[in-house]
Amino acid sequence: MKKLMVGLVSLALLVMVTGVSIAADSQPSAKATAAINKLYAIGAVNSADWVAGQGWTTVHSQQIKTANAKDLFIDVALQCGLYTRTKAELKVGEIPDTSTAQAQIEVRVVVDNVANLAEPGAIVFDKRVQTLSAQLYQALLTADGASIDNIGFVELIQETLQAHAFNFVMADVTAGLHTITVQARVVQETSGDATALGAVGIGSTTIESVRMIKGEDVVVDM
Repeated sequence: MKKLMVGLVSLALLVMVTGVSIAADSQPSAKATAAINKLYAIGAVNSADWVAGQGWTTVHSQQIKTANAKDLFIDVALQCGLYTRTKAELKVGEIPDTSTAQAQIEVRVVVDNVANLAEPGAIVFDKRVQTLSAQLYQALLTADGASIDNIGFVELIQETLQAHAFNFVMADVTAGLHTITVQARVVQETSGDATALGAVGIGSTTIESVRMIKGEDVVVDM
């Protein structure tokens, strides 16, 4: 995870952005706005906290002012880093030693307050489930014939960094100043000897004020 975090920080320094925002609190009505976020290390929450809806971290918050009732297109792009480690002992027996590491990064967009989530709600930007099993079916023997039931372990470590994007939509916002907040969280679950972590790196959010066609059906041609 240390290497992953160093890589993210290096990328942040390379772009030399620490929270650039194109908009001000007193801005006039606008059709579009954009922002670039800095590096965020997010503490992972377990599955119980995930069910309770906890663990969200604000990546950045941006404002846009609409003169009339409009719809908002919100495009969120983020670098997502995952670190997973699993370790299994090499033991003789009928049941293999197994460890599992699961980590995922979720993103959501809040418009004005947490009761107003842009559709389609929370989205999984990145996810990994890593399982490692090890088992010996026959004990090794020493020179004098004694058995060796445990000869060591197998360990698997993965570090990845990828960019992901998704388009969120908030329909029928009223005229006035609106605050759009992008939030992310890392959800982890492990069993056995395992570790799962995640981080969100450099990203951007583009917000566009539009008027969508009402009552239009979307047909997928298979």
